[in-house]
Amino acid sequence: SPDGKEVYNIVTDLIVANSFPAVIREMDGSKEVLPKGSTQTKNQDVKHTNNCDDTINMMTCSDVFTIERDELDIQAHGLLPLRTILSYFERGRTNMFGGPNNLRKMQDEDGILAVVTSVRDLSLFWTPAVASEEKNNGTEKDLYPTMVEAGQQIVVNTAVEVKRKGMILEFHQSLSLLKEDMLISKGRVYLMMINAETRRPTSKLPPWAWELLDVQDGVK
Repeated sequence: SPDGKEVYNIVTDLIVANSFPAVIREMDGSKEVLPKGSTQTKNQDVKHTNNCDDTINMMTCSDVFTIERDELDIQAHGLLPLRTILSYFERGRTNMFGGPNNLRKMQDEDGILAVVTSVRDLSLFWTPAVASEEKNNGTEKDLYPTMVEAGQQIVVNTAVEVKRKGMILEFHQSLSLLKEDMLISKGRVYLMMINAETRRPTSKLPPWAWELLDVQDGVK
């Protein structure tokens, strides 16, 4: 199996090949270590509840999935590739709308398409190797990605913020190992509502969608 450096090269190659604005960040256990000179903004963390929580200012849901063998990277065994991470994010967003049938309903009956316009602040969280720190007298660190196995459970936390009266939905998403409570990735995904007939942006989300997102029609 590839060593840490080989895995790093594989991941960075995938980032470039897929044109994802992803960065690799260091983790100390389940706590993020911020790069020098950076600051941490207060975000809306949510416990693994496997349901939705509207007690904070953004509607937040948690979904638990089981990793399938064909979702692992074929080049680096035990690594979740970016395409799989983004696929899990998509499933989390879809569930906030009530599932794929509701998205089809919104397109066929309400004439509205939900289109991903951008992915921002996409981060992968890696853990420093203790042996590497001892070897380099603490001056350098070899970072290793969080390795997973088929059959493990992961949790996707999804919080939505409504902007421009529903024309833009900003999703704050993270993916973690459920049992180990170890963060793997997080980022922000932006969806724009498009009129299926005119192909122009619209803020006319159907009432049932506002209800699912737990936001009153047009309040933001």
